[in-house]
Amino acid sequence: MLDLSEMAPAKTTGMVRGGRTSGTLPRRRPRIVSMALVAVATALFPAALEAQDVVTFLASRQMAAEDALRVNVDFAAGHFGLRAGTAGELYRMQLAYDEAGGTPIHEYTDGRLRVGIDHASHVSRRGEGEARLDLRLTPDIPVDLTMNFGAIRGDIDLGEIPLRSLELATGASESQLRVSRPNPIALDRARIQVGAASLTARELGRLNARVLDVEAGIGEVKLDLEGLSRPDTELRVSVGMGSLEIGVPRGTGIRIDRSTFLTRLSTPPMVQRDGAYYSSDWDTAERRVTIELNAAIGSVTVMRLPN
Repeated sequence: MLDLSEMAPAKTTGMVRGGRTSGTLPRRRPRIVSMALVAVATALFPAALEAQDVVTFLASRQMAAEDALRVNVDFAAGHFGLRAGTAGELYRMQLAYDEAGGTPIHEYTDGRLRVGIDHASHVSRRGEGEARLDLRLTPDIPVDLTMNFGAIRGDIDLGEIPLRSLELATGASESQLRVSRPNPIALDRARIQVGAASLTARELGRLNARVLDVEAGIGEVKLDLEGLSRPDTELRVSVGMGSLEIGVPRGTGIRIDRSTFLTRLSTPPMVQRDGAYYSSDWDTAERRVTIELNAAIGSVTVMRLPN
């Protein structure tokens, strides 16, 4: 991650370290830029610099008296990365963008953070390169996380972020989401909305969520429930047109309630009972998942994950 020593206040350098911040930071940076920043940006984004005037914006804040953090990410196009940060730091962000195409968003007030880009046309004028936002969030206090994406490529790892609520909405994107380590607090509901997109979400069981709510329009969606720890988890899935794949850990009981039309459904061996379908180990399993499936046109595959 790009990291520089202390410079001047945010209004003149685009860097914030601790203290109070407010408002969307100015679109243009001063013409006097440190040679260190230019050298680092050239090394990290050589192709992009040839095509456009790339600005790198950094901001971070140390923990103070916050007892929770609400985060809103608005990012129309480009590459987005998310990870857990380091203890004692509330957040850290690094944004590289074409200053001719968009305005960076960085607003923080009283435990509420908003970051991103406010305009979709921030790709290179030659069609090369793209905006890139890398965000790190605290592992120390509960986080309410809302992410709104357009045409992005996402690399998101929610592991060790203490998620109290989660909402993700994405348009025409290709995203990889995983939960590499367990959520340390209970999450009542996680909601994922996918437009005309491709989404692979792995190890969702580690979210520690009571309900996983997934809506998909057109595209390919793969959901992996590895890491389930709750006795009972509910997965509500609605699919318009496309393919859906759901992986369930071995030893987990499965119940499927389905409402489908022109949909090919493939599952492990199941028995029908009282209008629903059950795996043979449903009554004896220590962990169980109920899948409420609503699908229109396409294919749905429910399978056991390898050991």
